[in-house]
Amino acid sequence: MLFGPPGCLKSLLALDLAACVVAGVDWLPPDPGGTGGETYDVTQGASVLLDFDNGSDTTLERLEAVGRTRNLPQAAPLYAVSMPQPWLDASKIGHAQQLIGWLQGFQNLALVIVDNLAAVSGSADENSSEMVQVLGAFRFVAEQTGAAILLIHHARKASASSKGQNGDSIRGHSSIMAALDLALSVERDDDMVTLEAVKARGNPPDPIGARYTYTHKSGSYDLAEVRFFAAKPAKANRNQDARAAVIDALTKGGSMNQSAIVTTIQKANPKISRYRVRNALEYLVKRGIVCERSGPLKNALIYELGLTP
Repeated sequence: MLFGPPGCLKSLLALDLAACVVAGVDWLPPDPGGTGGETYDVTQGASVLLDFDNGSDTTLERLEAVGRTRNLPQAAPLYAVSMPQPWLDASKIGHAQQLIGWLQGFQNLALVIVDNLAAVSGSADENSSEMVQVLGAFRFVAEQTGAAILLIHHARKASASSKGQNGDSIRGHSSIMAALDLALSVERDDDMVTLEAVKARGNPPDPIGARYTYTHKSGSYDLAEVRFFAAKPAKANRNQDARAAVIDALTKGGSMNQSAIVTTIQKANPKISRYRVRNALEYLVKRGIVCERSGPLKNALIYELGLTP
């Protein structure tokens, strides 16, 4: 999932990625004269955008721009369906089955983008456990088609009492976050975009930096070309901050369970979410920096420092 506030370029980032997948070229190529940043390999294949948000005019303009930028031929397997009827309702298993049947008609399908989650959740209450069924439907689609499913969604609005944490959170029920393999928070500062993992199965990637570039068609404001280049992330590496906080908590407090570690860290720095703490623990355990063992209570795990970091 890519999630963030309106205007953070999450939809355009996803479409840029889709064009790279179709072309079989690296995503976020090095920026000429830039300051670094990571470039990512892709698995080549067909890509499909299911647009339930932007409308056909905007979608086709963007599709043409990313295709032109990557020199894709007219017959390239980069597809988009905008505002389709009947409307997809992922809360109904029959709709998921029909979507699977349709997607299986594409050869070598690698990526499916759904923009956006709220628009296809049907009658499911976004703030309830009903979202388990919706997210389960998309995992079913991924399992049956073999494609990566990339959902676009919104961030929870920050509030005065959130102490900065809400911008780090996906809008809606906690079951949404729990169901994802990877959740990337997207933040924009002018032409610089930063993507940070707030949930990952396995080791979370370090923050991703991207610089947005574009040109207009002559005499108009329509996009002619769009490209994102690799860039050094504009924000501090909060994953590294979380890892350092875990090490500090265990250094000072000795052996603790995950709940105690989270409580200790958030007293010192409320902006480090429990998801980052959990990911940091997994990262540190796999590298032998933190040891994990069974505790006195059933299913309880105790953490303590292992190797000297």
